[in-house]
Amino acid sequence: MDCWGCLQFKAEIQPTVEILPICNTKNKRFDICKLEGDIRIHPNSSTIFLLTSSPPSSWGLPVGRNSWKIQPYVRKGDVTAMQNVKDITVKPFESSVITSNSSLENLSYYVKIPKCTVRHEIPAIIFSTGGYTGNLFHDFTDVLVPLYITSHRFDREVQFVISDMNIWWIRKFQHILKQLSGHDPVNFGDEAEVHCFSSAIAGLEFHRELGTHAGKLQNTSSNELRTESMFDFRALLRRAYFLERERVVLEGGRKPRLLLINRSRSRKFENAKEIMRRSEKLGYEVVTVEANWSTNMTLLAQIVNSCDVMVGVHGAGLTNMVLLPAGAVVIQIVPLGRLEGLASYDFGDPAVAMDLHYLDYRIKPEESSLIKEIPRDDPALVDPISLHKKGWGALRTVYLDKQDVRVDLRRFEKVLKKAKMLLYSRA
Repeated sequence: MDCWGCLQFKAEIQPTVEILPICNTKNKRFDICKLEGDIRIHPNSSTIFLLTSSPPSSWGLPVGRNSWKIQPYVRKGDVTAMQNVKDITVKPFESSVITSNSSLENLSYYVKIPKCTVRHEIPAIIFSTGGYTGNLFHDFTDVLVPLYITSHRFDREVQFVISDMNIWWIRKFQHILKQLSGHDPVNFGDEAEVHCFSSAIAGLEFHRELGTHAGKLQNTSSNELRTESMFDFRALLRRAYFLERERVVLEGGRKPRLLLINRSRSRKFENAKEIMRRSEKLGYEVVTVEANWSTNMTLLAQIVNSCDVMVGVHGAGLTNMVLLPAGAVVIQIVPLGRLEGLASYDFGDPAVAMDLHYLDYRIKPEESSLIKEIPRDDPALVDPISLHKKGWGALRTVYLDKQDVRVDLRRFEKVLKKAKMLLYSRA
């Protein structure tokens, strides 16, 4: 074949266009539906009706199904979490069939679609505040960060529609929510109105624990490209809580400030006062907090942002690192039980992605309260992997729910000195 024939042959090959389903349910962590058309949200029936001009062949419905059921919370495989998340039905209809066919035999088909009572000119995002909300780690990693990822592109011109709405949660994080949407949220679970939109996203996108995959997003209101990263999310938090410190700066002889995160139940510091005294002896100014679900976030944010080092045992309190200035140091106390991988995944890797220094301190058997409660030759002490093999429930019960720590001050002092060195190397 000559060159002209080659070109002619290549020109006849058409690129394959991938048809994306309305609802993507293949991700192991979350389901998400991206809807365009005449969208009617009927809270009382937990249903989203979609009248679309696209043909049914493009909807991507499972064989034999005429709708999707999703739970708009990003822990899809976690049975315990999802027990607290309501199912939402997404039901598509072909708009041309509905509007053109008004014969009596088809009446039962289209009268199921409710009439709009409230129309919105902006897109909607539907998500749940059920699941594990109330735990600060899950508040951020399951809801607030995914909500930022999903809504950032709309530049606050988006309507949040919240399923399993907890009013106390909305109040607690109202300053963050107002940075993401300029409109009061709609309660999916307790509304007589039928809210209508031309565009909506049901569900939230999830990238990683306490983090994002940095990238570019098209801003729908201005058409400009905007970055999407934890740097931007942390800047949003500084705006929300009027935080002054973007980066650690030690000057004028100021002592570095160390925040010790206390816990009231499991994984407590048995020698917290000794840790504080040793830290002060090394030249730190020490402050402590013990936060819970009712903590005033504005006050907490101000305290955390004023600190240069944060110390805490593995747990939700370490989530406060999102409020630290860049260049600060996070020291995670890792309990006994071969939990280094979990500790790094939940907090270590996210800390580094936030431009924070990360150090860990791994508890030895003699620093764990377990040594006083179980025999020295118990598998929990000598063979932690055997408990890992029994599943998350067994692991959690022993190593997270029943363990406190008493750190070896001489050994821990080395970590505190290293943290100080890291601070001054960036100052």
